[in-house]
Amino acid sequence: ALWLRNAYQLEFLGANTFVELWVSSIIMFIANNAVVVTLVRKQRRCPLFDLINGRVANTLASGHEKTA
Repeated sequence: ALWLRNAYQLEFLGANTFVELWVSSIIMFIANNAVVVTLVRKQRRCPLFDLINGRVANTLASGHEKTA
């Protein structure tokens, strides 16, 4: 909402909000990076291929792997 308010004031009202828009863009960039880092850290490793046997692995919801 902060970025949108500053962009609105710049575009439609002609207010000089370049510094505020830059700061809010930095804050949004940091927040987006925090979300990506959180998603990557909480990711469960699930291999798609069994490279040793050359088969495609079927992964069940319980977390046990079954090769096809």
